[in-house]
Amino acid sequence: MQRQQLNPGRGLATKRQGAILRRHPAGFLMLSVKANFIIALAIGALISATLLVLESLTDFAFLWLEWPGISAAYLFWGAAGGSAFAGIAIAWAVNALSYGLGAFAILSLLALVRADAQRTSRP
Repeated sequence: MQRQQLNPGRGLATKRQGAILRRHPAGFLMLSVKANFIIALAIGALISATLLVLESLTDFAFLWLEWPGISAAYLFWGAAGGSAFAGIAIAWAVNALSYGLGAFAILSLLALVRADAQRTSRP
């Protein structure tokens, strides 16, 4: 269910129940927390996959960036049955979560700054 109304001097405001994107009167598209979280996890997965690919190409020069995942894989190696594939999967998933949560914090901070800028710019 979508409802549109024209606010004089503020443009078209769209309200959709359950929508991820919301159009504010200033015209900015604001993302919900759920959308920010999904985007942040995708960013973390891309960073983790890039580190995994660059590992052998750079002769392990970026290994220090993978320490959260390597530590988790080492701790849970026995629980994973000792397979190398499971260890790599655990390392990739933990790195994706750690870099994804960092990206989520940055996206949330940017959303707060953007919302504050909109609030203070209104006459």
